[in-house]
Amino acid sequence: MRSLSTATSLLRNRPETTSRLNRETNSGPFLRIAAICLVLLPLPSVSGQPQTATVDGYIRQLSLNSANARCVAIVALEKLGVDAAPASEWLVPLLANNRLATADDRVTRESDFAESALRAIGDAAVPALIAGLQHDDGVVRRRCADLLGVFKSAAAVAPLVAALSDQDRNVAAGAAVALSQIGRPSVAALVKLVQDSIPQPPSDPDVLAATLIRDTRVKVTPDVDASILLQACGRAIDALGQIDDERTIEPLLQAIGCGALPLQQAAVQALYHRSLIPGGSTDFLSREDVVSALVVVLRIEDRATRGMLLSLLKRCPRSAMEPVLAALQSSDAELRQAAFDACRSIFDDVRIAEAAMSRLGFQDDQLINNRNIEGVSNAIRYLANQHQVTGNWHDGAVEKLLALTRHPNSSVKSSAILAFARSRPDSVQRDPRVVPALLELLQDDSQQWVTGMVLQVLASLQDRRAVPLLLEMLAERHPELAADEKQLELRRLAVGKNSDRMAQQLCMTLVAIGDKSAIPELRKRIPLNEPFVFQALGSLGDRGSVPDFVKQLLVKSSSQELKAAAVQALTACPDSRAIGPLSRELNRQLQLIITQQAQTELRRNDPRVVAVRPLTAALAGTMDSRAAESLVHSLQVGALQQMFGDADPRLESLKQMGPTAIPALIAAHVDAPEGDAEDSADREWFRRQSFLTLFTIVRKYELSMEQRGSIEQLSLSLLKASDAQLQEAAMDMLLVIREQPAISEQPK
Repeated sequence: MRSLSTATSLLRNRPETTSRLNRETNSGPFLRIAAICLVLLPLPSVSGQPQTATVDGYIRQLSLNSANARCVAIVALEKLGVDAAPASEWLVPLLANNRLATADDRVTRESDFAESALRAIGDAAVPALIAGLQHDDGVVRRRCADLLGVFKSAAAVAPLVAALSDQDRNVAAGAAVALSQIGRPSVAALVKLVQDSIPQPPSDPDVLAATLIRDTRVKVTPDVDASILLQACGRAIDALGQIDDERTIEPLLQAIGCGALPLQQAAVQALYHRSLIPGGSTDFLSREDVVSALVVVLRIEDRATRGMLLSLLKRCPRSAMEPVLAALQSSDAELRQAAFDACRSIFDDVRIAEAAMSRLGFQDDQLINNRNIEGVSNAIRYLANQHQVTGNWHDGAVEKLLALTRHPNSSVKSSAILAFARSRPDSVQRDPRVVPALLELLQDDSQQWVTGMVLQVLASLQDRRAVPLLLEMLAERHPELAADEKQLELRRLAVGKNSDRMAQQLCMTLVAIGDKSAIPELRKRIPLNEPFVFQALGSLGDRGSVPDFVKQLLVKSSSQELKAAAVQALTACPDSRAIGPLSRELNRQLQLIITQQAQTELRRNDPRVVAVRPLTAALAGTMDSRAAESLVHSLQVGALQQMFGDADPRLESLKQMGPTAIPALIAAHVDAPEGDAEDSADREWFRRQSFLTLFTIVRKYELSMEQRGSIEQLSLSLLKASDAQLQEAAMDMLLVIREQPAISEQPK
């Protein structure tokens, strides 16, 4: 009772209690209870006391030593909103308090409570925030700048511009962001600051283009350090780069031409960010004065700024690029190189190609001894791209590129080799030097990566002059082998795995060239005991090798890899002679899957499951009715929905065969065995899926009168089926059949 009476008496006289709590830091528990009650139970406005008196009471609570008590008052002020404006100047200093506090079921920093209250007060807090820019604590100044950017008040422009010179970099950066958020109302003040702060550029344009002033601590006035002015100017430039306004371009161009490196970098970055403003105008990129200003700083060394600069120039229209093209003729080598990098996406100007040629060197010794690796590689890529676009090589480019294929640097060598891969085959065939030079390089250079690249180029060029050498290289890597497996293993150990990989690349190059005259030599020189040889012969369409492919399917001792290669070859070169072996191999794989599935759960990526798809594709490629019968018969082995889901490769292959598969699908329903009750689920699946496959073929292909009659008769019989889904499919089939004209009824 004593605690309650004491707290009640304190509540009757709040100002005195507050003063007492501030005087006595070690207040007793009764006074602390009273302090909390003072905040939680504010004086109601209905008592006749004005709202300002309530705010004054909360303001007094902000002077308490307890962070929790202060934050409870702050929360109450936040709920008052704009009515709490008189408390703004008391809330601003609290923006620096990072102590954790609890109020309104929230636990966060006191500064965050204060910021939330100021945001709730809104524009009425702007004067207090402007005054906060002069606070002694840099954290307060920074957070005041951030809030002024949120409110976007034009009255804050001048104070924020002054804050750009703040010695605390965080405050200056926050002021720049705030000005960019305010937007167009701040442009005039920012432009004035930039124009008043930038140093005067050199009067001689050549001196301006050749010199970048790096000493930024030059005294502009007796009292002001140039570094402070440059910092403020740089921040103003950053802000201008975030505002979509035409008035921002001129001061940025002046900053680029001033000669002070920090300002030049800031201006280039500002123009880059200015061009990326969502929905903003990029018309300034078509102005020749903008391009001329960017040429001045083409030799800038900072990689990030240089990347932004080149990105800007590449987005400029062709009509505005004349200043950059003129810089290609400059006496300054660095400027020429930078101008070339900026023009590498333009292919219709001879000056750029000549600049690329000069970067490669004009004499043979210059080509080989050129150590500017990046520059040479860029020039090679430009010449290759120009040829790809225009269809013509620049004069002398082929000779230089061929010479560079023997450059000691691997990067330059690879760029020169791949340049021919991007060229047009017809143009290479018109130039008789390219393929012989590449073949000579293929013989002389023993490095694996060089051989691989040259083979890639020869495959893209599809030039038959390369076939004899490729066959010869294959024979060297595959001498006559004994049938003994032990000798085969010893040979593989002797030549290593790289030999097999290289032989595979050679075969695939022959396939890409597509010269079928190489088939006899390929069969003569290379033994048929490698998977890639089967793939090559199949891709070349060698029907004479079909018996060898079939043999691998019949021999039980053949490895799974060789069998897979034989199936792949038969898929590329379909032949009816392979139907029987393919069917037996398909049924064998399906039986293995069912047996294994009964023991352990198989996944779709299991090798046995994966092997089914190429087998069905090889059968479908024959377009033979016997293959269709084999595929339909394989459906009766089992549903295997868990393995294939809705994309059963057997059904997909039947759909690809089209009308060829119709007799087999119809016969499957007429001759389907009844089976036991245990097999009823698989039998229903078989009947349903085979009929749906037939339905897909009917909708996709034109049918003869005989085919239509057979399908219609089958559909009528299925209307009495016990399977509801099958009945519905049969009704749909009848509708489609009667609406679709037969081939003989098609109008001429």
